[in-house]
Amino acid sequence: MLWNCPGLEIVLPSSPRDVKGLLKTAVASNNPTIFVDHTLLLDLRGDVPLNDAPIPFGVADVKRPGTDVTLVAHSRMVLFALDAAEALATEGIDAEVIDPRTTKPLDRDALIASAKKTSRAIVLDEGHAEYGVTAEIASVIAEPPA
Repeated sequence: MLWNCPGLEIVLPSSPRDVKGLLKTAVASNNPTIFVDHTLLLDLRGDVPLNDAPIPFGVADVKRPGTDVTLVAHSRMVLFALDAAEALATEGIDAEVIDPRTTKPLDRDALIASAKKTSRAIVLDEGHAEYGVTAEIASVIAEPPA
């Protein structure tokens, strides 16, 4: 619903560091920004440097590099993707985990580059299977611009 609002920025952080860096960018932005904080991440602890730089919107983060398959996840699902990547590693499968961090703007280039590198992509989401972020990410990977 919110994705179709012109000028709106949508942020889905998956770590304390991402919350801080993306919040700095939101405060400096002239556009309205929606922060989608997952309630099950509120107790998550992690390193947050004091004088770190803002994280630009529209720049995905490679949470784990890999060569065999790309796992794309946002918000809380990043933690599941990292766990899955570790489990796959025990089977000899090297999974790359990509966190878009923002869905509007969406880092299409990073998603396409990772999927091209691994030749396989799986999109993890705990939302609705249809008409959502997952469908958009999958379509970006399946039909990169010419």
